[in-house]
Amino acid sequence: MCLARRAVFFLIFLLSLVQPVFAADVPGSKDHPLLPRLPHYTIGDFQQVAFGSHDFTDPAGNEVRVEGRFTKIEYNLDEGVQPPGDLHVIANYEQAIKGVGGQSYRHSDYLAFLVLKKDGSETWVRVNSQGDGETYWLTFVEKGEVEQQVKAGDMLQALKTKGRISLSIHFDTGKATIRPESRPVVEEIAKMLKGDPALNVRVEGHTDSIGETAANQELSERRAKAVAEALAALGIDAGRLVPAGFGESRPVADNGTEAGRAKNRRVDLVKL
Repeated sequence: MCLARRAVFFLIFLLSLVQPVFAADVPGSKDHPLLPRLPHYTIGDFQQVAFGSHDFTDPAGNEVRVEGRFTKIEYNLDEGVQPPGDLHVIANYEQAIKGVGGQSYRHSDYLAFLVLKKDGSETWVRVNSQGDGETYWLTFVEKGEVEQQVKAGDMLQALKTKGRISLSIHFDTGKATIRPESRPVVEEIAKMLKGDPALNVRVEGHTDSIGETAANQELSERRAKAVAEALAALGIDAGRLVPAGFGESRPVADNGTEAGRAKNRRVDLVKL
């Protein structure tokens, strides 16, 4: 065999050993079952919490905050693939949601809001694309109410051992009105306090960092007072309750993520 032919066979052999390398999804991530990814994309970031919130725009153009199971997925285009364009990404998901009976509202060629109301459930989606489709995000909130499982005995034990407990008490957006699904939590607090008449607590209100600092401080104070008043209405001596608001000044998690903000929006009970 001549040297030239040997060189060609050797080159073919080397090329057979080279396999294409594709980016892998971040560990623990997955597509949302309602709207899977477009072809040639991988997941670069994934956030999911059992109960969170997000601001959407409805088909009439009104802003609406939706609370429930929160999922945010970042998709990145595979290396070497021609970007399809932002509008291509948006239009595909608009068609997909309409195909299952949903609605869409296009805010721009790179941003759209989708909503699906079906079989008693309600799911909202934000689609945002940038860089001609190099990266896009899907943000889902499956509307629902949080299930509070903390009971009076658990609260009392936490206060005796740790001196404080954080509770997920929900309020109307921007208000100090306790939402109906959080009434059982307030009732469990009252039950705990009735069971231990010597226990006094500080009721602390805390917010995330969204919005003005002064407004968050004032809101946290009103919410703490609302919880104290609700407990008093259930027969707890107001003298045993000290409401206090701390706004966004005492975060327990990263305000840069929805999961972190959900943890920072809380009411703490502190043993006095």
